[in-house]
Amino acid sequence: MTSQPFVRSLEDVGGDDVGSVGGKAANLGELAGLDVPVLPGFTTTAAAYEYYVDETGIRSDIESALDGLDVDDVSDLQSRGER
Repeated sequence: MTSQPFVRSLEDVGGDDVGSVGGKAANLGELAGLDVPVLPGFTTTAAAYEYYVDETGIRSDIESALDGLDVDDVSDLQSRGER
């Protein structure tokens, strides 16, 4: 198990946390830190995602679904998204 948290409050994250909480959550945290009105909220972390993927054993399914993906082929994206 990881020592990194799985959930973080938006008011506790900022620009330095992009790698662990993603850009949207980090930006919301930055705005909250500047006293811009931001609704209270939370974000799940990359550690939570990694734990879930490992514990459920779906990593190989995800890798298989993405193998050979052409992001410019809309029909390919659609069919893979429906799996």
